[in-house]
Amino acid sequence: MTVEVLFESERGARPTLSAHLPSRIDDASFVDILRYGWVVDGEGTLLSGVRKKIRYDRAPGKHASLAEALSSAARRSAESSRVVGCMISGGLDSSVVLAALAGATDKTIHTFTIAFGESDDEIANAKLVADAFGTTQHIISFNISGVLEKAESWAKLSPSGRFVYLPVLEEAARSGVDTLFSGEGGDEVFAGYAQRYLRMLKYKRYRSARGLARLASFLPGRYGRLTGILGHTGSFEEFYAAWQSRVPGMQGGHGIPTSGSEADWMVKVLRLERDLKLVDYLAHVQCCSIAYGVKVEYPLLDGSVESFSSAAEWSRMWDGCTLHGKYPLVEALKTMASPEVVRNATRPKHGFSPPSMEKWWQMGLCEMHKQTLDGPLRALLPRSLVELEDRPSRGKRSLYAAALDAWCVHKFLEGRPGP
Repeated sequence: MTVEVLFESERGARPTLSAHLPSRIDDASFVDILRYGWVVDGEGTLLSGVRKKIRYDRAPGKHASLAEALSSAARRSAESSRVVGCMISGGLDSSVVLAALAGATDKTIHTFTIAFGESDDEIANAKLVADAFGTTQHIISFNISGVLEKAESWAKLSPSGRFVYLPVLEEAARSGVDTLFSGEGGDEVFAGYAQRYLRMLKYKRYRSARGLARLASFLPGRYGRLTGILGHTGSFEEFYAAWQSRVPGMQGGHGIPTSGSEADWMVKVLRLERDLKLVDYLAHVQCCSIAYGVKVEYPLLDGSVESFSSAAEWSRMWDGCTLHGKYPLVEALKTMASPEVVRNATRPKHGFSPPSMEKWWQMGLCEMHKQTLDGPLRALLPRSLVELEDRPSRGKRSLYAAALDAWCVHKFLEGRPGP
């Protein structure tokens, strides 16, 4: 299912944010982007007066099993496509989507895997899955220097530093693919971020110990950060905001919204991450996919698929001390793929992600950040971003990520009215 977004303003409804330029920046949304990496306001955008309207069909279909629902969702999109592709990392989400697609079409499937050149690259695992389904595999090198050379043109498409989709969309377009399938959404729909949720639930259990946590907040590294968060937050919304913040102490922004009278923390966090954070990210992907003429489909966000992760399932996913996230996807994959593929997809993952941000800083992001400091956005940057030093530091990875997003916004708005 495609998550479609229309950006609406006085200029009417258009499919990309850049179509609404020139327009002034929305200060609160810019603060959100720096602090969290996404715009907290559900319909808000970076641009003042521009709202996003989401076409997000959640109407559940009637299917006897999750595997059947996935196959149906994949078939609907594959039938209307000339050449289909699928992003594949070898993990559970992409494996189950590829399995559903392979069972739904006789067309040749092109699979695309990013090679980050890191010790935790999972090319071999992705190849195992691709070979199992007889796909034409494409390995795409994600080199920081090469990515940063293209970043200026990419930032014109969408003001986001999350570039992983861009090399894939380029290669898919060169290969003639008109529909690209993605496993995006599996973590948000089926509670895949198990450790993150467990920490949140433990916080709820032990928040009475906030006084002791304040005393321990001097500890170095992540332990000090965790105890600092525990010691200075009370409500779920306060905790979530502190946990997600990349640039602590920033003023302004929209603030994490309350979730009404909902008492279940898991329901709250999944709603925030699925309906706000994820959709904001997919809106950026859409802007880029339109530019390359490649439609992106997300079967795991289909209404009939989501129905297999309803609130009634929480009693099975969460037993009070252990979170069994994404178990429905594991059971579905067992019916669609060989035991070897299932074992490969359910192994502990090392984090299929780009190189750490201090490497970005060292290989060119530092000089790019200086361009931001010379522009009109400097007035909106917090002191911690303005005073970043040239020498990279592991402890400032989140600040470097915020600096990349700030530079992308700078380039997106370049030549337009200032903030």
